Amino acid sequence: MAVNGGKKLSRNQERTVAALLSARTIPEAATAAGIGSRMLERWLSEDPDFVEEYRAARRRVVEGAIGGL
Repeated sequence: MAVNGGKKLSRNQERTVAALLSARTIPEAATAAGIGSRMLERWLSEDPDFVEEYRAARRRVVEGAIGGL
């Protein structure tokens, strides 16, 4: 996934975005994605491309849910 001309996310980061959308907590998402919680927390706090892609994915899910209503 490339974000607005930004860097392409790694396969681990793409998998983690998907895990964040379905998990209830950051540790659960990290486990589901096969990474450590500290790594995920670092991506969320220090990687603007990762955060932007996560937010965009979350927006798409919410818009899809609203559209289904």
